[in-house]
Amino acid sequence: MNGLLHKVEKAERVDESFYFDTKTPYHLFLQLDGNFFRAVAYSNVREKFVMQAAFSYDGKLETLQEIFDKTDFLKRPYTKVRCMVSSLEHTLIPIMNGLSLDPETALGFNVNLSFNHVCLTNTIKGVDALLSFAMQKEIVAVVKHRFPQVEFIHSAVSTISYSLELAKNHTEPMLHLVLHEGALELCLINNGKLFLYNTFTYQTLEDLVYYPLFIAEQFNLNPTQLYLNLSGNVSPHSPEFEMIKKYFSVVNLAPLDIRSKYAIRMEEEQIYPPFLTLFTARLCE
Repeated sequence: MNGLLHKVEKAERVDESFYFDTKTPYHLFLQLDGNFFRAVAYSNVREKFVMQAAFSYDGKLETLQEIFDKTDFLKRPYTKVRCMVSSLEHTLIPIMNGLSLDPETALGFNVNLSFNHVCLTNTIKGVDALLSFAMQKEIVAVVKHRFPQVEFIHSAVSTISYSLELAKNHTEPMLHLVLHEGALELCLINNGKLFLYNTFTYQTLEDLVYYPLFIAEQFNLNPTQLYLNLSGNVSPHSPEFEMIKKYFSVVNLAPLDIRSKYAIRMEEEQIYPPFLTLFTARLCE
């Protein structure tokens, strides 16, 4: 490969029509997640996801720039582009009587912001709170250079929104864990309401299982009865899945959202968990 792309590993599943159909308007959803860059394309006409791609790279800005410059599907136009961000620099700000704290001030209470950060905000449907998060200005510039119309959305918006949707079918408490590279999103829903959302860093499998066990203890929830959904960097045979099953009895991969359709190749072999945040991003209006 030329340039920096020799440092990139790419895996793609696609409905062949995506590359031949240049007239259908598509939406593009991107995700920046550590050393992973993922993308899915959605056809509004067919109401179907038709492409998913995952890039594993060295995490350097210049390599990400080259991915944007030289990847075919990133060169075509899209009617809507959203970029999901899995940033640890974020905070939920309660909205009371229609008012909330200044987002950048509230974020600064919890994280150390620098001149290299830009502060962004999202609203979360069904939750009286505003999400404030920080991104590096250089990364924002790379994405915006190619897609000026891009909307940046924190993965918390997708995780919380979809957790609330999944919990509609459960009267008992439900815990949704989203595994990232060295980080964990944890969302607890009870009686159809958000009880807790937080992110944690971890290094070992023991660290990983500590946090859901700690949350269960704090809320007096029985690990043998608590319903767990997993998504992100996990599979039914991964060490992470096996470790969590040692301590929790009801553990499943979070299902695909039934309100969307998917190309057959994208549903095979249960490879969808890392893309679930992107699939549900379409619902984050």
